[in-house]
Amino acid sequence: MQELSKYYNLLQRISRAEEILAGLQSAACPGAQKLSGMPGTSGVRDKLGDLAAEITDMQRLIEELKQAAEQERTKAAAYIDGIADEQTRLIFRLRFLHCLTWSEVAEIIGRRNTASGVKTVCYRYLKGK
Repeated sequence: MQELSKYYNLLQRISRAEEILAGLQSAACPGAQKLSGMPGTSGVRDKLGDLAAEITDMQRLIEELKQAAEQERTKAAAYIDGIADEQTRLIFRLRFLHCLTWSEVAEIIGRRNTASGVKTVCYRYLKGK
């Protein structure tokens, strides 16, 4: 389960990093600077330069996370493709490759399946391996 969840966890980290990047980029916009007309302190700081460095670091991190996510997705897909039962394989694909919630998986599977029902199918399969 931990191996299959790596892709999902990486996608969550990418999403969070992209939110942070958007915030950094917004703060670096010239309109984001606050001009008070008051004299500054004696310490000199390059706020825009600091933000540019953070933006570059965050972009690099996002790219690394995306590469790692693609590797994990490939591994998970290979494992899932080896599942013989069609419905079980579909449950795994929806949950671990499309990152749907158990409720969403159950809704797609239909036939009065519940979130706990499809989750049980998944855990039983993993326990049998």
